[in-house]
Amino acid sequence: MIHRDLCDPNYTKNYSPLRMQFHFVLSRFVCVNGLVPLTKEELAQEMKCDIQTIYKFIDAAEKENIIRLECNQIYLLKHVPSNDFKEGYVRHYPFLESKKFRDLSVQTQRFILYALWRGVYNPGMKMEMAISSLYHKSANERDGRLNLYSKKPALDVLEEAKAFLKFETAKNGLEWFKVTGLNEEFDVDPLHNQGEMKWLDNHLVTATCDLLSDVTKGKIIELKKRYFDNLGSIGLELVQSALDKVLLSFKLYQLETKNEVIPYLRAVLKDLEEKILPTIQKTIINTKQALRTTKDLLISGVQTLVDRFSNQLEQLEKVRDCLILTLKREEKSQEEKQQKITEPFPFYNWLEDDDNIHSPNQQQDPSLEGISNEESYRRLLSSYSFS
Repeated sequence: MIHRDLCDPNYTKNYSPLRMQFHFVLSRFVCVNGLVPLTKEELAQEMKCDIQTIYKFIDAAEKENIIRLECNQIYLLKHVPSNDFKEGYVRHYPFLESKKFRDLSVQTQRFILYALWRGVYNPGMKMEMAISSLYHKSANERDGRLNLYSKKPALDVLEEAKAFLKFETAKNGLEWFKVTGLNEEFDVDPLHNQGEMKWLDNHLVTATCDLLSDVTKGKIIELKKRYFDNLGSIGLELVQSALDKVLLSFKLYQLETKNEVIPYLRAVLKDLEEKILPTIQKTIINTKQALRTTKDLLISGVQTLVDRFSNQLEQLEKVRDCLILTLKREEKSQEEKQQKITEPFPFYNWLEDDDNIHSPNQQQDPSLEGISNEESYRRLLSSYSFS
């Protein structure tokens, strides 16, 4: 998925075709926390350009608050969170990275992105507007959707875009146009995000591990996303630490053979959760103290600090509550399993198998009436000869 802002005509006005491809590649390789696990050299290979161009795009995108750099790693700020689609998105169709699309003029590319931004790929969604809205009315009025200054280039864009978009004649005549969707050959399933798998593969390469199957990898990625949704950045740190420990295990091959990698990973995560909980509790106490102290200060900009500590406190308390709830559920589950294991085993009396001992359905020997069970067993045994 591509963040809507990256297809908004207001964003793409000054972008070159290659710069737009830069955004597409970042969107295809972004992780749940915004990390793009590609090196600059890998980005250049994906885009088929030189490394200097990548550095130029990174510098420009950072200034525009589209990305940020942290420890020489790229984080895409304009990405669509997996658990929150309020920002909106545009489907990442394969044709957007095809040679046919890249060969179009930059204004036609921007127009097609504009149509996708308007959601024309959804059934029933249409884009109907005046041709004059695509170009500026004059040199002083830059109100056109595209960087065009006359009608002729706008008509050329519409004609070129017909290779990808469906057009119908507008009710209002020749001065209007209507886009009703994508042509069938391009209306296919969108590209899948490859960021999480790339992130995991990077970890496996670092650990020189090639034992995990694709099924196991998929389950690890699902577990990582779930931890991020519940615990945020702390959840990612927990998963990464647990995964590193699992990959260093001497019995990893046996675990993979028996399909026990994920249960083992969960066990390591539980151990880490129990160890980190006291630290989170202590951090919450310190944050509350910092918040109280900050509120008492009468200095300029104090509200910024109050907001920061308040957000940090809210996140920490959410993580703490989630960890406590998870650990209680696991503890209850273990107790239920233990109860099943420790149920009393019925006592077996081997004497009951002897034909000479009466069963509840047999008549008791009259000679044994009034004698206790223990005495009757003693008399019965003494009647046998073992010589």
